[in-house]
Amino acid sequence: MVHTDETVVGGLALKVPDDPPAWTGQEPRHGWISFLLVEPDREEEIAPMLLECALGWMRGHGLRRISYGGDPSHFFPGAPEDDPALGVALKAAGLRPGGVMHDLLGDLRQAFAPEDAERALPPAGATIEPCTSGDVPALLRFVGREFPGRWAYETEQRLQVEPAPADVLIIKGRVDVIGFCHVYHQGSRRIGPSIYWREAIGGRYGGLGPIGVDRAHRGRGLGRALLAFALKHLRRGGVEHAVIDWTTLVEYYGRFGFQIWRTYRSWSRDL
Repeated sequence: MVHTDETVVGGLALKVPDDPPAWTGQEPRHGWISFLLVEPDREEEIAPMLLECALGWMRGHGLRRISYGGDPSHFFPGAPEDDPALGVALKAAGLRPGGVMHDLLGDLRQAFAPEDAERALPPAGATIEPCTSGDVPALLRFVGREFPGRWAYETEQRLQVEPAPADVLIIKGRVDVIGFCHVYHQGSRRIGPSIYWREAIGGRYGGLGPIGVDRAHRGRGLGRALLAFALKHLRRGGVEHAVIDWTTLVEYYGRFGFQIWRTYRSWSRDL
């Protein structure tokens, strides 16, 4: 933090991996800058000081790589593209730009499901429905097997505060779960990434994601069917505007009426 005359004019937050790492495959020497905020028109003066201090601290604590955003319980998946001064500061500090990702926003009063989503049906004996406490073991087996990294971690975190997870929607097979989708709304006990910025979404806010299907069942339209079910679920709960966070699949979700709301770029460097 930087302050003058007891007035804060800049701040930077760092985050380091848990020990042991929070999820399978998490690099234990990869840290993050959660955010860098500077008083307008003072970026060139203050940002370099904050970044130099942050990089030095990371090196001194044995970290070998740093990224902007994308940290566990992140504020941002990357640096907001509508803040060019931030990009300039990160580049000057030696970070290099990477890929672009988006938050998407949909008006559920007008959203629609394409015909192929409505026609896609689960395999024989399978259903799409809200998860129950009795389904939790099968849900955890599924995400641990199919999405053993961050998505499994986020699901476990949610179950700690929502042990009867009716807003985790599942494709339930005869003996196991073969698909899942998190949805969020005003009544959610855990504030998930898609509703972090809920005050900017509007009063009847909601969100969804992550969403995924068992590898053995992909290519059959089950993801689209699950997404269509999720949107209906949110509408029934009174949601009017929903966010799908941190995605590159603009065209895919665009078929359901979602449009780009916010854009981010990844930045990182070795230390």
